[in-house]
Amino acid sequence: MAAGGIGGIRDGAMLFDVPEFTLAKVCFTAIGCMGYWSLKGRDELRSFALSEVIAHLPIQSPNRRYLVEVLCFITLGCLVGIAVTDPHSARQAIAAGVAWTGVFTSRAVQPSAVTRDRAGSKVATARAGT
Repeated sequence: MAAGGIGGIRDGAMLFDVPEFTLAKVCFTAIGCMGYWSLKGRDELRSFALSEVIAHLPIQSPNRRYLVEVLCFITLGCLVGIAVTDPHSARQAIAAGVAWTGVFTSRAVQPSAVTRDRAGSKVATARAGT
């Protein structure tokens, strides 16, 4: 980058290095985000605050709310994944998308298959969603 730019050198000091956002990087990082989301989905993954923020938007249709959540999730994944890793190949960009998804989401807590009654004896219960 040219001297004096955001990622250049000015007065002998290195300035903030901004990764290059190319169409290829964005597309492959988005593929990584979508791949992980497709495998686990909204039922198993919870992005830490994204779902709650989108729930406050004036979107009535659950399908549209889901679409907005996925698009925001992928957009954030591309921004963070590329900014943190600055991938230089398609494999690195896909890995950045998958890694971002894994770092900034948590698995939804599934109830235990075994609970205890008041006497402390094990009682089998059904898992949620089965």
